[in-house]
Amino acid sequence: MIRKYDIVKILRELISNMIITVKVNSSTDNGNGTFTLTTCNTQYLNDCTYFEVGGNVYTVTQIENDKSVTIQGTPVITTDFNLRAPPFIPDTPKGANSETVLRADDLERIPFIWLLEDFRAEFTKTGGPNVSEPRLRLFFLNASENPTWLETQHRENCIEPMQNLCDRFIKELELKAHFQPSLKSFGNPAFQIK
Repeated sequence: MIRKYDIVKILRELISNMIITVKVNSSTDNGNGTFTLTTCNTQYLNDCTYFEVGGNVYTVTQIENDKSVTIQGTPVITTDFNLRAPPFIPDTPKGANSETVLRADDLERIPFIWLLEDFRAEFTKTGGPNVSEPRLRLFFLNASENPTWLETQHRENCIEPMQNLCDRFIKELELKAHFQPSLKSFGNPAFQIK
């Protein structure tokens, strides 16, 4: 039987070891302090994201999901680079909110993966020992602080990058022999796996 705390430990290890690589097909210096990368996977980058590569902080100024990303910062990135694994927060809604508030630095705070703590579990007995089937709800969350965005812009700038992160997470699960997910139902797939 896998206990809830074992699942938290497995997920924490899985998420912290995720390698999230942005593969750079080409890099163009725009001459105005920005450069544009063409890439087939923008990963979880979204408009206004801050990220760090080689000790240098960059800001995404424009993005076309899985096609190109315009970035402000120096030096110009010309090769593939890795993004940090997102924080994993297993907690109640109040606890998760407190933890994100304590992480004041956006480089460490967002995006993040939240495991909604559900202290109930169903037990089944199929001819053998009782088997626990905990209810897990994972949310892939990011900030969306632009009040002028329309629904389409929210989808492009926040939902699609979180869908990329969710897809990457599912691939990681599928690679782990000791952990075989049963993804029975999906809510809005950009935000949660039920």
